Amino acid sequence: MRSPRARLGLSVVCLLLGTLCILPLGAQTLPVPGSPVPQPTDSVVPELTEMDIRTSTLLELVQWCRRLGLSEGGTAQELADRLRSYYGIKPTLAAPEPGNPTGPSTEKTGQGTQGTLGSAGTPRTITIESARNSEYFTLKVVNEEYARLTGTVVLTLKEGETVYRLSADEIVYNRTRDSLSATGHVEYTKEGGGTVETFKGESLVIHLDDWSGVFIHGVSERSLTGQETAYRFAGDLISRSADDVTVLKDAVIGNAKTEDQYWSINASKLWLLPGSDWAILNGVLKVGEIPVLYIPFFYLPGDEVIFHPVLGFRSREGTFVQTTTYLLGRPKASSSSESSITKILGSGAETERKQEGLFLRSTGKRIKNPDETSLSVLFDAYTNLGGYLGTKLKIPKKGIVGPTNLEAGLGLTRTVYQIGSNYYSPFTAYSPQSDWNRSKFFLYEIPFRYRIKA
Repeated sequence: MRSPRARLGLSVVCLLLGTLCILPLGAQTLPVPGSPVPQPTDSVVPELTEMDIRTSTLLELVQWCRRLGLSEGGTAQELADRLRSYYGIKPTLAAPEPGNPTGPSTEKTGQGTQGTLGSAGTPRTITIESARNSEYFTLKVVNEEYARLTGTVVLTLKEGETVYRLSADEIVYNRTRDSLSATGHVEYTKEGGGTVETFKGESLVIHLDDWSGVFIHGVSERSLTGQETAYRFAGDLISRSADDVTVLKDAVIGNAKTEDQYWSINASKLWLLPGSDWAILNGVLKVGEIPVLYIPFFYLPGDEVIFHPVLGFRSREGTFVQTTTYLLGRPKASSSSESSITKILGSGAETERKQEGLFLRSTGKRIKNPDETSLSVLFDAYTNLGGYLGTKLKIPKKGIVGPTNLEAGLGLTRTVYQIGSNYYSPFTAYSPQSDWNRSKFFLYEIPFRYRIKA
């Protein structure tokens, strides 16, 4: 039988152990559902959360809200505001989108009428040209509003100078997410910048905010306005991103005006990149149905270097490099030196270009004034002949004053001798010295040659 002192000591030990066990459990207790979530006091955390919200895609925002038990309906801006409200982020931390400080607004009207909605500050007009049936409904589970049009549906959308036309058997418009899905005899046409682009396929899903979308078993035709030249791009899956990158899987490129393909390029993947760049992977060039050439990978850049270098060799002049740098205006290519596919892809000489570093990138837009003033600097160097530095100025006709062309240049050249058959050298067999050419400027002799032409 234990003594009272032993029983007292055992009770004290048990009390201490119970206290130690209760304290950690109390510190790990989760808040009761529905109670306010404690917010972090560190000022860096809201900024990091805001950065995550701003860099998340629409799908990532939906998954984020679903994980927190928030409503998943609404546009990307509404989902982002919902997350900011949940985390207690002040509106001052949320940077507005460029040209759209208040977020996208939406207005739709009924059949045969027009509506406008803002997207990045650009006015947009939608016209429902035809539809046999229409219905509007809301999915309460996700809190999203829909409009369904069936029966030979034709929609026309105009945004700036670009006109979009969509026809299908059925079109479902998600007003909350600002997206369209079309099924059955889908035909989508985009006309702008002097180029007509047509997509045909079984189904289409497109987001109106950034015009990204996916075509299933689609065919794309591109042609120039007012010309018969057209190319056909077909693929099992055609996707277009917000960065204006079009990717075709199991793609076929060929002529679009005839049923029989005179030529075609089959590739496992085709990229149509911004700035008129394009590339193919595992391509096979066919003439009719006969394979002629296998192309593992091919990339054609649409950019030009601002000084336009040309490298070559001539028997008399030797190895040479020629450059032309445009200070004003841009180079003009002849119609014979341009291919129609470069015009269709937006890299032709009739499109505007903007300078980015050392490169000129095509904007895909037609030149508003092709007869503009141009000023260029020319620099040529030849191993045998010497060098040349000049400039060209072209001023178009203005009023009663006709066009003006001025050329001026300086040449540091030397005499080239023919030593043998098709062999030239600036040196003779009797002298290692070069004979540098001189010229006269009025009464003065100068150690270079010059050229002035008006």
